[in-house]
Amino acid sequence: MKRLAVFLSIIICLILSVGCTGANSPSSLTLVCPDGAPAISAYALKDTKVNVTVYPSASATASIQKDIRNKSADVAILPVNLASKLCASGADYKMIGVLTHGNLYGVGKNVLDENGLKGKTVGVIQLNAVPGYTVKLMLEKMGLQYVENKEEKNADNVYLYQIPADATAVKTALDTSKADVCIVAQPMCDRLISAFSLIKSIDVQSLYGYFPQAVAVVKTSVLENRKSEVNEMIASLSGCDYTALNATELVNWINLHVADGEVSSLAPQALTVSALEGSNIRFSPAQNEKSAVLNYLTQLKRFDTELGTVAIAVGDTFFWSGV
Repeated sequence: MKRLAVFLSIIICLILSVGCTGANSPSSLTLVCPDGAPAISAYALKDTKVNVTVYPSASATASIQKDIRNKSADVAILPVNLASKLCASGADYKMIGVLTHGNLYGVGKNVLDENGLKGKTVGVIQLNAVPGYTVKLMLEKMGLQYVENKEEKNADNVYLYQIPADATAVKTALDTSKADVCIVAQPMCDRLISAFSLIKSIDVQSLYGYFPQAVAVVKTSVLENRKSEVNEMIASLSGCDYTALNATELVNWINLHVADGEVSSLAPQALTVSALEGSNIRFSPAQNEKSAVLNYLTQLKRFDTELGTVAIAVGDTFFWSGV
């Protein structure tokens, strides 16, 4: 009887110790990001314990906003202006670095350089988001006026309108002369060029200058309490050569992580070295990018309206200093 009691005591202790260990062990970090270049950047984490969810472009903004407001995501990759609006105080999330550094290009059926934009119609993906705002800043820097009302178009300005981030929509706009050129992001740009024999004609980065496009933010509590996992994640992001990726493996991996049973818009055949280089994906720590982020957010503030704020000014607490 005494032996039985001892045996049962040992079993109970083992059960309790396993249960306690399971309760105290942190779960894997969760990361959310949009499809496209941000999803490519997340591929660097494929051999870590980070659980990645890729949202289709159409639902990405709303889904990531929800995840951050609910604090259900440990890590998020998102446009810098959206990060400023959701994480400005740094109380719940901090920016750890920039991952995409501008990847906007113009494609068309004919050669068209910066000197030929006046009087033209330009389709722009996400006209009322970072791509559109940056194109407007580019045109201002070039001394060109732009309008968004077709009735105001003339030979001395540039008419801008929003076009879906969809290859067929871009091709149709160019085929029907609805647009003279369309501004899209890499790697979609090279996909259009290879599939429809289009011409790359405008490099927004060259004409406007460097700008931080997508950033990574991490929950502040994770930064404080799970430093080794954060350091491992940053090491993986920093050490990845995104121009040397196997395109098929990359797209297969992303498709495994797309939410709602969707598939990625990325196609292996379009992920050439040129497309990956043009995507400008590399991890740069927050402290290295601080002045660029502050300057770009200041530039974006000019697009604020009574209906909404494009970006919010951020302070030192927005930037993580741990890298």
